Amino acid sequence: MCIHWRGGNIGCAYYSHPVHELCLMEDLKDQSPFTRASQSQISPRTMIIAFDMEEELIEILHAYDSHVKIHRVPKKGFAYARGKDILLEWRIDEMNKSRLSEETREDERLDRPSDEHQLPARLDDQRQQAYLQLACLIDLNSSTAIGCAGVLFTYLQELDDTGNVSSPNGITSIIGNLRLRMVSRYKE
Repeated sequence: MCIHWRGGNIGCAYYSHPVHELCLMEDLKDQSPFTRASQSQISPRTMIIAFDMEEELIEILHAYDSHVKIHRVPKKGFAYARGKDILLEWRIDEMNKSRLSEETREDERLDRPSDEHQLPARLDDQRQQAYLQLACLIDLNSSTAIGCAGVLFTYLQELDDTGNVSSPNGITSIIGNLRLRMVSRYKE
């Protein structure tokens, strides 16, 4: 779970290991009830926070579960633009994998050599399409949560890169099998 307090808003993103899902919670104004509730419902093993996180929030984290591992990262990692770019790049990669998979199936169906693929869409078109798809999945106005998602995504990539991924169903990559979802206090 990654949590950050900025400009009167608290944002949160968490990874659900059993379903390989990265969830973003919409930005909220009040920190302590949200922090306690999210921590009790999600039961994270690791909390990712900024180096300069308020001591009050850290005390809330430890009051609920003293065994939770606190991982601190630089505050600049929580920037909205950085988080949005990370999510866009991930979405573009997913779109390209899907497109290549569809082309490979079509090549096999038509018994066509696989090197006759169409040229990929222009990068600007891909970014726009990825942005629109992300906007359908998550609230891109929740800037603090988007920043948290970028930090958490980077953390998960580091786990992938070091091979510290264990899954009961044999999945060896977090990022390659990731789903994205927005959690709202108004709807589910």
